[in-house]
Amino acid sequence: MSWGWKIAILYGSFASLILFMVYMAMQQDVSLVAPDYYTQTLTFQNEMEQRELTNSTGKKPLIEPLREAEMVTVTFPMDDAVTGKVWLYRPSDSSQDEHSTFSVAAGEPIVLPMKGKPFGLWRIKVTFNAGGQDYLTEQVLTY
Repeated sequence: MSWGWKIAILYGSFASLILFMVYMAMQQDVSLVAPDYYTQTLTFQNEMEQRELTNSTGKKPLIEPLREAEMVTVTFPMDDAVTGKVWLYRPSDSSQDEHSTFSVAAGEPIVLPMKGKPFGLWRIKVTFNAGGQDYLTEQVLTY
């Protein structure tokens, strides 16, 4: 076999490999964690300030996964009523993301049911208002 045929076989093999890799890349799901990801980046500085306020004032809520009860509780260390929003993000599958609003009295926890949700990595984000001040906290859970 001459060297011309060897080069043609090598080039054909390389082109086939590239086409296979393009096909495999097109089959991958590349969805973002949140559909409004770019909008969220515009409010990032405000969120950083709220996180810093939450951590510096000691008003960070206690987030506890309770596997045997199939729920997650969020308890606020506030003396006032608390209102806000909770987001549950599933980094591996954005179709399982959930968000809800809440309003609880002082000392009352939020209960997030996890029954039927798959075990694994979850990210919980809580924005809340107490005493006229906005706070934000985020935590990674392995539930």
